[in-house]
Amino acid sequence: MSYGLASPTVAVGALRKLFMALERLGVDVAAVRAEAGIGAALLEGEGRVAVSVLHAAWAAADRRLRRADAALFVAGHYSPGDYGLLGFVAMTASSLGEGLSMLARFAPLWVEEPQMIARAERGLALRYAGGPPTEPAARFAEEATLAEILHAARRLAGPAITPVEVRFTHPAPPDARAHERFFGCPVRFAAAEAELVFSPAVLAAPFPLGDARLGAYLRERASEELSRRERAARPHDQVKELIGEELPRGLPPLERIARRLATSERTLRRRLEADGTSFRELLDETRRELAERYMLEGRRPLAEIACLVGFSETSAFTRAFKRWTGAPPTTWRTRASVSHA
Repeated sequence: MSYGLASPTVAVGALRKLFMALERLGVDVAAVRAEAGIGAALLEGEGRVAVSVLHAAWAAADRRLRRADAALFVAGHYSPGDYGLLGFVAMTASSLGEGLSMLARFAPLWVEEPQMIARAERGLALRYAGGPPTEPAARFAEEATLAEILHAARRLAGPAITPVEVRFTHPAPPDARAHERFFGCPVRFAAAEAELVFSPAVLAAPFPLGDARLGAYLRERASEELSRRERAARPHDQVKELIGEELPRGLPPLERIARRLATSERTLRRRLEADGTSFRELLDETRRELAERYMLEGRRPLAEIACLVGFSETSAFTRAFKRWTGAPPTTWRTRASVSHA
């Protein structure tokens, strides 16, 4: 399922961890970022970027690594915790099979394309909404995905974890021996789908860090986050949610919201128009809704509420609040408190 406005997205953490691994390998990360057109602002926060941006970074990195197993080489420098909540959910699973199931269930928290499919007593496959990737960078990303999953499994369940077979959708490289060494099994290319195939015995391999209670808690948090992303699928809701996150730092410009949604200002403006609204209307609507919520809570002073909804002066907030509700903030709060009593 894709939640993005324009194209499938991936957590910006995927770029950060790639650049950290490349730096450890002695690659000129600044040159990679420059070639891929990735500015420093794009790497800030916990937002998302288009998957195509990650592919551009991979292409630039591959040109500098110059090795057929570049994706596998880089994958060996990650740890499960590099994948945020998704990684920690998988770490608390009781076995490799359960970990792969959790990975498939919550993968959209990290990346929207490809979709991951867990198969009982078999392993995990990748599915692409638009068909298997064709450009070189996407092929490297496919290899990286399966290599990173296997590397994490070995970190969690032991280095002996070995698939029965690995399949990729792209043609074989001139020399596939490095791939067979990394995976420790036959590697098929030009297959109908990308897949890691394990024996039932290997899928039952225990995770020493498995923790049922912690796992239940983290799965609940992951489920909440997944539901939140599903509810925010409409541009209207996505934009309002991001505006709310940005307001404590001041009024966010359209350009910043568009960047966080991995789209262009023009595309976002067009989508909002199709949704019967505009960025200005959503900004005003979000500020009003948050202001009313904070006022009803009754715990914050007006100056703090004004700051949280993007006003630098309490007087300006008071005027806006009266425009929104027809009453000054303190009067509105008194009436609202009585009506909710």
